[in-house]
Amino acid sequence: MPRVSYFHGIAIYIYQEPAYKRPHFHAEFAEDSVSIDLVSLRRIVGGLPRPQMKLVDRWCRQHHEELLDAWKLVSAGQTPPRIDPLP
Repeated sequence: MPRVSYFHGIAIYIYQEPAYKRPHFHAEFAEDSVSIDLVSLRRIVGGLPRPQMKLVDRWCRQHHEELLDAWKLVSAGQTPPRIDPLP
């Protein structure tokens, strides 16, 4: 699964799942993970500790268009580019 970014111990992945066709991404931190819908910017399933969830939310809003473009590439079977992390 393509990792598109990594910051503050949080790994961001984009990959397609047959069960969920809408654009989304996955964030993992330690043993926790969350899936975020790129249309509504809401959590689909899972969760992260509050400080990490705030970082993911901020990063997602800063890179929303890039995330949607990356989703389109993954949907077409291509590898998405890296997306800048939070400083």
